[in-house]
Amino acid sequence: MKIMVVVAILLNLFVFQSVNLGQLPSTNIGMESKKTDMKDFTARVTVPKKLKTGKAFAVKADLQVNTEQTMTMMSRENIFVFLIKDRNGKQINSFGVHDVGKVRTLSGKETISEAYHYKIKEPGVYMISAVAEFKIDKDGSIKGYKIEADPQTVEVTE
Repeated sequence: MKIMVVVAILLNLFVFQSVNLGQLPSTNIGMESKKTDMKDFTARVTVPKKLKTGKAFAVKADLQVNTEQTMTMMSRENIFVFLIKDRNGKQINSFGVHDVGKVRTLSGKETISEAYHYKIKEPGVYMISAVAEFKIDKDGSIKGYKIEADPQTVEVTE
């Protein structure tokens, strides 16, 4: 069992090597899309509705585990990558991704939360979302997941 966990961590580190800003690494092996088989997980992002320019705010992302099954989750240090886009769809934030692998045991329904702090410099309307990417080991079968939370809108005024 220990050897399997070490192999999974090493595989995880190779799969999640480097990320261009605004893009997530993609693997075609066992990756589930948002539309299929997501009943076990729900992603949600929470943002303030109105902000002032230059004022720091927090974006909170939650990954809800909707099953009672015990499973092993493998991910980067942070599960979520946060995306902030202007009204033209241009990403305005950069987000550093740490390639350190993390293994967690999930035993029943629980929520994993992460926060991201940012300042928007220009007034306007922005879309904020978060994408969770991780792998699950259920009974020796490893499956990759990539789940995007529904984007939320924030209005930034001077």
